[in-house]
Amino acid sequence: MVGKMIKKSVRGKLLSVIIGVLIITSLVSITIIARNENALLQKSLMDKGFGLGSYMAKLSLDPVLMNDTMQLDAIVNDVIKDEEVAYAVIQNAKGSFLTSRFASINEQAPGLKGILSSLPEDSTLSAIITAAKQEKAAAEISAPIMMESTTLGTVTIGMSEHKIRKQIITTVIFILLVNLVAACVLGAVIFIATRSIILSPITEMIAVSRRVAKGDLSHEADLHSEDELGELGTAMNKMVSDLKNLIGDIRQGATKTASGAEQIAASSRQVRQGASTTSQAAEETLSSMEEMAASIQSVGKNADSLSSNVQKTSGSVTQMMANVENVS
Repeated sequence: MVGKMIKKSVRGKLLSVIIGVLIITSLVSITIIARNENALLQKSLMDKGFGLGSYMAKLSLDPVLMNDTMQLDAIVNDVIKDEEVAYAVIQNAKGSFLTSRFASINEQAPGLKGILSSLPEDSTLSAIITAAKQEKAAAEISAPIMMESTTLGTVTIGMSEHKIRKQIITTVIFILLVNLVAACVLGAVIFIATRSIILSPITEMIAVSRRVAKGDLSHEADLHSEDELGELGTAMNKMVSDLKNLIGDIRQGATKTASGAEQIAASSRQVRQGASTTSQAAEETLSSMEEMAASIQSVGKNADSLSSNVQKTSGSVTQMMANVENVS
């Protein structure tokens, strides 16, 4: 259904292109903003971790010297109350943990809940921290506990990135909502604008074209804009006008041709009548000639008969003269 609408509608094609551009732009902007925000939040988190580590290192100097584990537990326990701190431990110069498991782990940290539930209840502090590193549940920061130039131990803090991820997700959702609202507003504006700027002129020209296709040349496209569509409408109106003039010229030519054809037909009838008269006269002449020939033949026969009679008479006269001579 949507495919047919896009295929048959200029507005649908335009909206689909704009929506596609908005989607691509949104994805690119979300990616860039998410990366930038992640970098900023990571830096902020690391700065916070370094600040906490330096503060804990200063507080832990005397308890480490006196090996006061209770005081060290109190320090780390106070730090892990921050939801962004997944764990905080203090180690001596040999790397041994000076703080207890229960004081060092923030069990309410979102990133550690799943890890703690998958581990045995009697898991050591080292095992929990190793599992957190493997799952990338926290970014680890270390600060040395220094007395002049001597390193007495190390403060290690695991900063949870759960809040960063949550903030990035919130930002992404916000950007998507903003882009969705922008797409709706832009789509509505384009829908209204294309209707008056593009679709109305096109609809007008389609109506004129259909009337011309049916033989009605009495209408023209009513377009007054000076843009490309206005030029197209002017060209269409000129085409209709030229077509109307051409059809008029063809009609006049057809009328003249019909008149000439009638004149030719009349001349043909006259020629046919003359030919008929000539044929009749020729037949009469032929009949007269036949009668004349018959008369000539009759005269010839009479002449032959007369010549024969003259010869007979001449013979009789000659015989009579001979008889007269004999009598004498």
